[in-house]
Amino acid sequence: MPLKSQLRRSSAAICTAVAAIFLMAAAVGSHGPITIEPPDGAWTTKLDAGIAAVRKPNAPALLMFSASWCPDCKRMKKNVLNTPQVQQNLKKWDLIYVDNDTYLNISIEYQARYLPTVAMLDAQGLEMIRFFDDVTPEEFIALSDDMLARGAALEKLAAELKKNPGDAGRLKAYADAQAELGLMMLKVDPRILKPMPARLDAALDGYKRAQAAGDKSPETAADIEFIEAVNTALKGNIEQAAGPLAAFETKYPQNPHAADAMFWRAVLVRVQQVALTRTVTRAKAPRMAIDLEPLRGMFQSYLDRYPNGRYAGAARKIVKTLAEEQAKSAAKK
Repeated sequence: MPLKSQLRRSSAAICTAVAAIFLMAAAVGSHGPITIEPPDGAWTTKLDAGIAAVRKPNAPALLMFSASWCPDCKRMKKNVLNTPQVQQNLKKWDLIYVDNDTYLNISIEYQARYLPTVAMLDAQGLEMIRFFDDVTPEEFIALSDDMLARGAALEKLAAELKKNPGDAGRLKAYADAQAELGLMMLKVDPRILKPMPARLDAALDGYKRAQAAGDKSPETAADIEFIEAVNTALKGNIEQAAGPLAAFETKYPQNPHAADAMFWRAVLVRVQQVALTRTVTRAKAPRMAIDLEPLRGMFQSYLDRYPNGRYAGAARKIVKTLAEEQAKSAAKK
């Protein structure tokens, strides 16, 4: 399934941000008992001991972060989760419902900044993907089946590697699977940069172990360079990551990550621009006029070259957002 539907998020579809969640939680708590309203099905709702304590062993888990007062949550339950076809699909998961008013600490732990949020975990408890209420029942089922298949493949590879930890081919396949999930979770829009460092760290370890086991292929060497550059960026060392990402496109033009590197170069500029704007706002300094056209052009160049790339959906959204921001800035002059 194209990633554009996974990366798509409409501001109208988002119920609330963390600040509003805190306020609403406090308000509900002071006016009476909390009503917990999970979707239909066998959902675990008592989570005092935490998610890890209630998860079924060796089973994939689906977490829904929600609240009884959230209209978008109600809409998702009615239009997606409670439909007959999705109800049947949900039987494949260990279902855990996180009521935000009751377990705000768990929402914070999982960085569930918007309601509703649905997260899918593999059998080991690592997140594979998350999405919001902007999916159809058909898209939900496709995502669910895809994640179940990916999780099962990883479990199989991990079991095989326990028997033969020096198998370079399986190590490479394991690393590829982890990298694919880790990069899928790098959701980018004007508000969110959601990394999955555990996945990327596992991928990097797998690639290096594959090399140590005899894999000397240029592809594996390229994979290591790319994941290391992304990890450097995610740790906040943006300037340090920009050079390797730019060099990657030239050094490995045929590698699938060349497209990803092009996108990430633009993302890093966007992250810096947003950080600068926030710094100026906090300091209550005069707003600076920022020409967003060069940045918009970077994302558009990615789209022109890779219209079906991994991050095409996110790039289209950012191009539109940047154009809107530029128009607002021009109107204020």
